[in-house]
Amino acid sequence: IPLLIIKRTSLHHALLGALHRKTMSVFFRKMAIAAKNSEALLMNRSLAVSALLSLMYYGFIGLAFLTVAGNFNIGIPVYIAFSIYSLSLVLGILSLVPGGVGVLEASSVIMLSGFMGVPDAMLLVMVMRLLTFWLSTFAGMIAFVISARRK
Repeated sequence: IPLLIIKRTSLHHALLGALHRKTMSVFFRKMAIAAKNSEALLMNRSLAVSALLSLMYYGFIGLAFLTVAGNFNIGIPVYIAFSIYSLSLVLGILSLVPGGVGVLEASSVIMLSGFMGVPDAMLLVMVMRLLTFWLSTFAGMIAFVISARRK
């Protein structure tokens, strides 16, 4: 909706006109203002760069997942490996649980159980989470402590 408001100037002006007539609720007034103020963030170049970086991230995570899964000697196709972990990441994000903790793991194990036993799937998911989430979390915590001590 914000992109539609920004891209269609006539719609944008109509909404602002409605603002002046005080016919819109406070929520919609704030949404229109937020959309106008975020115009620079929603430009095509920013969206394209963000989309490219996201695809690269999911690609590297998929390769890591495929590499770790290969050590479990399961014959999982590349597209399935990428799909399982990417879908689990998205489900974890959509759950609104911080870091998707629990949701990502459960969904990954459920999807992997068709290719391997549940204990092996749990171990694979825990190794992946350690490498992709907790390792960077611990590195961030160490950087935070070092930064705090310098001030």
